[in-house]
Amino acid sequence: MAARRRILIADRDVAFAATLKQAIERSGLYQVTVAGSAAIALDAQAAAPFDLAILDLGLEDLQGAELIRALRRQQPDLRIIVSPRDPNVNPEELAALDIQGVLHRPVAFAELPALIAAALVRSPAPPARPPRTEAVIRAARQLQTITLEAGAEAALLTETGELVAHTGRLPREEVEALAALVTEGWRENGGAPIGNEAQVRFVRLKPDGPDYLLYSAPVINNAVLSLVFHAETPLSVIRGQARRISERLRHAPEAEAKPSAAGQPVAGLGQVVPPLEAIEPGWEREVEAPARPAERPRRPQVPPEERPAPAPPTSADPFAEARRTGHSVYHLSYALVWLPRFPTTQLVGDLAERLTELIQEIARGYGWEVRYLEVQPEYVHVVIAAGPGDAAAAVVETFKRLTTETIFAEFPRLRQRHLAGQLWAEDYLALAGPTPLTPDQVRRYIAYARQPHPGL
Repeated sequence: MAARRRILIADRDVAFAATLKQAIERSGLYQVTVAGSAAIALDAQAAAPFDLAILDLGLEDLQGAELIRALRRQQPDLRIIVSPRDPNVNPEELAALDIQGVLHRPVAFAELPALIAAALVRSPAPPARPPRTEAVIRAARQLQTITLEAGAEAALLTETGELVAHTGRLPREEVEALAALVTEGWRENGGAPIGNEAQVRFVRLKPDGPDYLLYSAPVINNAVLSLVFHAETPLSVIRGQARRISERLRHAPEAEAKPSAAGQPVAGLGQVVPPLEAIEPGWEREVEAPARPAERPRRPQVPPEERPAPAPPTSADPFAEARRTGHSVYHLSYALVWLPRFPTTQLVGDLAERLTELIQEIARGYGWEVRYLEVQPEYVHVVIAAGPGDAAAAVVETFKRLTTETIFAEFPRLRQRHLAGQLWAEDYLALAGPTPLTPDQVRRYIAYARQPHPGL
């Protein structure tokens, strides 16, 4: 077990400093010393050097730039985070102090781990690393081609403390903070994973932002794959998606990793990828998930009376398609139907195609099996094989919530027409069993759901 890194807090508000000390030491990674004046801080530093100092710029005996210069005369490589009391402090003045972070007041304690990790990860001069392996380069390229499944906000690949590649919706500065946090988690091994262990932690990247789950696990040699999820995402879903992405990275084909010429698009990616020599060493790329093609074949909308009858269950034996967990054998299916909130909203064209993709992605992310799926202008009809802990109401709510978030982001015109933020009607139909509903059953449900129900 590596020694805890030493942090100095110099603040005239001793009660505030004590609270900050308790929050930082809770992780078990740091040992914190509190000083109520610049003189005490300098004496503590002279006795033993610190990795990081968090400084109140308004200490009475030595302020601002003078305190920073005094500390660095004794320890030139000291990393510093400042905590100004004035919320309107000039950013240019802070930039001139050669600091590694700003801790604003009031403090968002959920941000502390990422802020401290980002300040510390750059502290020592990194040793010359060996050339990046071909397997890691191919994995980095492969990561650019992956469309993240439901609940995932970003995926990043790091190797011995360096951000190699990332994809997803988070901005670059937030991804870098996450990469620093991953590296700090494995600091005692130079930012590389230890054995086959995985790490899971809650993080918040902005004071008023949402909470995320950061899941990190080794993938190739010293490379680490990290995924960022909404905090409410089940851990089983996170592990399942991490396992699928890891397999794709480990088996990234060499043919796709080498473009035919520098700066030429790689077939199927729709983006320009430099040749290997252009990215080695020190390659970092920021590429969003590949955009869907502008034109795609349209799936024709088939009138209900012309659609074939739903297929019967594949087997009369309930054990033929049963699933197993460590404590149960189960075979549970639901036939589900839900409707747009407004009858005038038609699920056609690109909207229908995108909904079809999303429902399949969400099901894969949660470990459900889609056994039947149709998106028609008036409704969505799906048969899902789910787990023993997945109630029909929870399954429908998950589909509605996650599809609403993505569809409103990708189809702004729909958001403008749904000011309440609800794409789907509150009603839904759920029947137990693996058999899809007949067109007549769906029509009867739509007629029932669309009529007013006094007293309900």
